Amino acid sequence: MIIAFFRAVGALSEPPMRRVVALSFALAVLTFAALWAAVAATLYQTAFFDWRLLNWLIDLLGGLAVLGLTWLLFPAAVTLIMSFYLERVAAAVEAVDYPGQGPPREQSVGEIVSLTLRLTLLTLLLNILALPVYLLVPGINLFLFLA
Repeated sequence: MIIAFFRAVGALSEPPMRRVVALSFALAVLTFAALWAAVAATLYQTAFFDWRLLNWLIDLLGGLAVLGLTWLLFPAAVTLIMSFYLERVAAAVEAVDYPGQGPPREQSVGEIVSLTLRLTLLTLLLNILALPVYLLVPGINLFLFLA
């Protein structure tokens, strides 16, 4: 398992892998930026109470909630976006590490979507389970995020 981890880290220097990681990261950032903008515009335009200070407080708390959810859901979003490019990643890894193997089995769109949703749900579940560690043990959250 450790050998596979170091191979994966080493593969990040190859252009196809860097492209997938950079594209997935950029699309996730853009998705969350659009989410922030939509929530900010919605909260700013909506008056829940007649008291202006209370509306301002709701705007602030809503923004903080979106920021917190973004922090929690970002790994799942990157995983979701990246999983659509797994065929490219697999082809790049097979070309470098397994050049003598035959062609891979073709997957149907339904199978790819099913695997993508399972991987995303697993990522969400693990992030929710790790949330107490994120909050209670400072510094380990970066390690858990990268693992």
